[in-house]
This record gives sequence, structure tokens and C-alpha cells, in this order.
Amino acid sequence: MAVVVNPGLDRSVSVTSPINLFIIVIYRPPGPLGNFLDEIDTLLSVFPSDSTPLTVLGDFNLPSDKLHSSGLLARLNSFSLSFNSCPPTHKEGNVLDLVFTHPSPATDMTVTPLHISDHHLVSFTITLPVLPKRNSQHLSLTCRNLHSISPSSVASCTLSSLPDHESFSSRP
Repeated sequence: MAVVVNPGLDRSVSVTSPINLFIIVIYRPPGPLGNFLDEIDTLLSVFPSDSTPLTVLGDFNLPSDKLHSSGLLARLNSFSLSFNSCPPTHKEGNVLDLVFTHPSPATDMTVTPLHISDHHLVSFTITLPVLPKRNSQHLSLTCRNLHSISPSSVASCTLSSLPDHESFSSRP
């Protein structure tokens, strides 16, 4: 597998074999939304609008009571991303960590408290279509602000966490 680091996009992973998949990890600092909706609109417009699976997840720092009035759900829905509701993900009882998926919803969503963070671990399953077998495998990692982490560490961690392609179930 090949890993490509592209500083032009936010933190995202593009997997092209054995399946096509895009994963975007978001961190939005606490406070007013500011230009966040425009920024996420610009970010998402870079990704294909076909049926390639896309998962957007992360710490949106948007308390549950402001989630619906913020315009975030409507903005992500305009990209055919579905909100996958889950129990509170923060020790104060808010759902700050969100998961949006396209085209398949996240299932088996669980939230596990961690002793090292005020946020909980969010786990889920996504059913993905399996592509016909290809000779070469390619993994593309795109991100920016890598000053505090090593790209080779991120690549190694990502590659080691991907299951074998035969563990993916075929979608009917």
C-alpha cells in the first residue's frame, strides 16, 4: 500500500483498496461557530458526490441543544450525509462528538467512558461495498498541520488498524 500526504486538505484518509472510502476527522474549538459552516462546505465540496462512502466524525464542540439550530445538520444533509445519533459523548452529558455517514448509516454505535479524557470513545460499524479485487493496493492519507505528529506514524497507525479486506461484508 502507498501512503500520500497532501497538505491541501484537512485531516482525511482516502482508502482506495480493497474498498473506496473517505474518512474526515473534524475538531472545532469551543465557542461561536464563526465561519465553520462555510469552512465545512468548502472542505466537503472537494470530495466526490457519487456513492463513494464518506464518514465525517469528530469533536464538533456543539452542545445537543444547539445542534439543530446551528444549521450544521442542514449543511451536512446537503452533502447527503446522515447524522447518526448516539448517547452523550462527554462527561457533562452533551453529545459533542458526532458521526455523519454516506451512503450507509453507522450501526452498533456504542459510547465508552475513558478515564484519560472528558470525552468518551465512540465506536460504530459501517457496512461498505467491496470492490472487485485489484493487483495493487493504494492508501492515500491527506492532512494538514502535521507539525506535532509524524506522517509516518500516522500512516503506520492507519495501515495497522485497517482490517483485512476479506473481513468487510459485501452489501446486497
